[in-house]
Amino acid sequence: MDACHGILPAPKEPAEALPRASELLTDATERALRMIVLGTRLPPVSEPVQAEVSGTQRPSSVR
Repeated sequence: MDACHGILPAPKEPAEALPRASELLTDATERALRMIVLGTRLPPVSEPVQAEVSGTQRPSSVR
């Protein structure tokens, strides 16, 4: 999994969000699909680049 999205774009009280559930789900679906389309346009990642480790830092990979 490279990304996740909530249905709500910002925190809301349930009493405010529930009546708008259909609209909020439609908006969340559109955001997720836009991210998928964007991902298909990015060049493929060849090999992860290893970050240098100094001191007590843990190694991490950057894609």
